[in-house]
Amino acid sequence: METNHPAFNIDLYLEKQISAIKGRLADKSFDRLVIEVGGKLIDDNHAVRCLPGYKKDLKFEILNSLFPDARYVCAVSANDIINKTVRKDMHIDYAAEVFRLVDGLKQCGKNIGDVIIMRVRETQRPLLDDFCSRLDSSHISYHMIPECENYSPGVGLIEHLDGNLPLSGGKEDNTTIVFAPGAGSGKFGVCLASIYLALKSGLVPFYMKMETFPVWNLPIDHPVNKAYEAATLDVIGITRDNGEINIGDHIEIDSGFKDGDAISYNRDLENFKLLKYVSSMFDNGVLLSEYESATSMGVNCIADGIIDDAAIRAAGQKEIARRHKENHCTDNISI
Repeated sequence: METNHPAFNIDLYLEKQISAIKGRLADKSFDRLVIEVGGKLIDDNHAVRCLPGYKKDLKFEILNSLFPDARYVCAVSANDIINKTVRKDMHIDYAAEVFRLVDGLKQCGKNIGDVIIMRVRETQRPLLDDFCSRLDSSHISYHMIPECENYSPGVGLIEHLDGNLPLSGGKEDNTTIVFAPGAGSGKFGVCLASIYLALKSGLVPFYMKMETFPVWNLPIDHPVNKAYEAATLDVIGITRDNGEINIGDHIEIDSGFKDGDAISYNRDLENFKLLKYVSSMFDNGVLLSEYESATSMGVNCIADGIIDDAAIRAAGQKEIARRHKENHCTDNISI
């Protein structure tokens, strides 16, 4: 284990992050735990570049140590499969990345659930045949979730969840960890469906996000947070089938956080509203009602590991420059 690194100290981070996760779960009685992995589960090269001293597989190591019997579920967007979105640092597209991640988890002896193909439109189904055939050949189960036309609090969302419940199982499937090959894959949608299924089945679910970026307790203009924003430049300007423009993630202030303004981003702020809406419909959503804002859903102790802010700022600035240079002339790239 690396210690006393001049910029980021893993030991300090691990102590705080593991303690925070354990504290989040202490004294709570629930039947189903759903954990969303913010960023990449393994090979998180962005974190390594922004936090000199960070280990690329650290999120998996933490989750595996705390939840060795968890069930792993992979979410991937139909658009990324069809558009052959590439993870540039690995030089492979998202389809290949799904197989790489699943195979790696299998080799570690992990319990693998479905690959959930998200936001599928009817016109896209034939374009997914090759990917689905490869899943079948690899004996990987999968489930397709149609695009939700009303992905906001309301009747339309509930109708969508009622018709598309991808995860099954009872109390024996106690912990589900949802990961993805890259951003915008629909991880929270899978989490929400699992939460709704548990609530509807009379179980008590609990949800939390293993978060890395943005760092909620660093300034909004800190280079580490701005580097996270720069990392989404690859999706800006890509047009979906319905004509909608995906503008990527952007950082915002979470003014609802009880300990003062915190740094969050647009998708988490939107997802928080969905979680609160769904949980409010059921008496057994009491644990989820404890969350008062988007920031409170996540567990993020990155700031506790920073021991040389100047070096971290320099690394963040370097990453911002790299992202802008790469994305200036590259389409459909996720790094």
